[in-house]
Amino acid sequence: KPINEKKINKISLTPLEQQYLKDKKQINMCIDPNWMPFEAFDKKGAHIGLTTDYFNIFRKELSIPINVIKTKTWSQTLQFAQDRKCDILSLVIKTKERQKYLDFTAPYFDTSYVLATKPNISFINNLENLRNVKIGILKGSAFNETLRNNYPSITLIDVKNIEEGLQKVTTGEFFGFIDSFATIGYLLQTKFLGELSISGKFKEHFELGIAVRNDDPILLDILNSVIINLPFDTK
Repeated sequence: KPINEKKINKISLTPLEQQYLKDKKQINMCIDPNWMPFEAFDKKGAHIGLTTDYFNIFRKELSIPINVIKTKTWSQTLQFAQDRKCDILSLVIKTKERQKYLDFTAPYFDTSYVLATKPNISFINNLENLRNVKIGILKGSAFNETLRNNYPSITLIDVKNIEEGLQKVTTGEFFGFIDSFATIGYLLQTKFLGELSISGKFKEHFELGIAVRNDDPILLDILNSVIINLPFDTK
C-alpha cells in the first residue's frame, strides 16, 4: 500500500506517552536481515528495503531515534526479541508462538505466499497433492508454523535463509521453496532469472505489522497511533 506523505499529520500523544518517550531515549529495532524487497542489511550494514520507507515516516512521528540492531538471520532476530535485545520487530506476522513474548500493532502491510519450482513444473492448483517431495521453507517464519498445521501431508525442510532454499531447488535437492510472493518474485528477477518460476499459490493471506515486546504496552499504544495515522493511497 503506497503512503501519501503529503497527508501525514503529526500524531497526538498523551502526557504519559510523551513522558515515556522522553525517558526511553531510543527504541531498539530488529529486522529480517535477508528478506528483500521488504528489508535487509546491505554490504555496509545499512537497513534497506520497503520497511525503510515506513520507518523513515515513523521516525518523523516520534521524538526519539529508532536504532536498528544488527542480526545475521531471522532466527537470531526472533531470539533477540525473546531476550529483549530488541524493543520492536519491524515487519511481522502474528502467530500464537510469537504471542508468548510479543504484542502486535495494527497491520501496515499484507502479502500472499507462493511456491517456487523449476520452470518445467506445471502450475499446481491443489497444493495438498505435494506428497513425497521435499519443500524448503524459512526457519522461524510465520508461514512455517501455519503451513505445518494446515498442510500436514507436505514434507517441509527448514533452511536458514531464502537464497539457500531457492538454490537447493535449482540443484534438485528440493522440489520447491515457499515464501512471500514479493520476496520470491524479487529473487527470481534478480538472482534466479530463468532458473525458477512460481508454480503455486497458497490460499492463506497474511497481514503484517510491528511486533512489540509484550512487557511494554505503552510503546504498543504509541506505535498503533502512528500506524493508524498513516494515510494510505487507495489508487
